Amino acid sequence: MKADNPGLKGMLFSEGLAKLNFKDANIRFQQRREQLADSKLATPCLSNIGVISEKITKFGLLEVIDCYIVGPAMFSPGFEMVASTYAGTLTLAINYFRSTLHKLIVDRFITIMLNELRTCAGN
Repeated sequence: MKADNPGLKGMLFSEGLAKLNFKDANIRFQQRREQLADSKLATPCLSNIGVISEKITKFGLLEVIDCYIVGPAMFSPGFEMVASTYAGTLTLAINYFRSTLHKLIVDRFITIMLNELRTCAGN
């Protein structure tokens, strides 16, 4: 399923969880977490926090020049990219566990992602 529809399996799993009561959803989530941990593979996750503010925020005379939100690395071997936007600037933050994912792999991923973004932007 994943080869033809990237991300579809995770989306369907999340949709299914939303239909359960908390207790049953938590049981399913913990089962899935154990499966991922046993696989020793870092399953990537993308979270879009969204727009924090479209304009620079002020507190009296103080201006917040930069602002971003960093999400949590939920559990090993998790890998998550979080996107947030503040005053027209998109920030991508990556969370991962060094104990299960080598920095070289993460650096390579970031390089590929930056190249993709440049291609989309036409640079």
